[in-house]
Amino acid sequence: MTGTRDKAGDAMATAKDKAGDMADTAKDKAGEVAAAAKDTASAAKDKAGELAATAKDKAGEMAVAAKDTAAAATDKAGEVADAAATEAKKRPILVMAAVGTIVALVVRRLLKRKR
Repeated sequence: MTGTRDKAGDAMATAKDKAGDMADTAKDKAGEVAAAAKDTASAAKDKAGELAATAKDKAGEMAVAAKDTAAAATDKAGEVADAAATEAKKRPILVMAAVGTIVALVVRRLLKRKR
């Protein structure tokens, strides 16, 4: 019986050693996984910061482009209005005829509504 007890004690000691080794290995692996997760999170945070900065820059560029386009359109509209005014001054009879036509159409429409 003493031999069996010794073998059982040896088996128990071996099992304890293996369990300790496995616990140490698991602890090391957990540390590695945690470090990798931390690195991944840090990289994701950096990438998000870069994307936010890029988006902000692009939005600024688009705002400037829209402002420039609006300014160009305003300038063009001013030029067209000036050209139309100049043309109207050159041909006052044409302008009067156009205004007369519009007034006639409005009056005609109002008379049709009354019927």
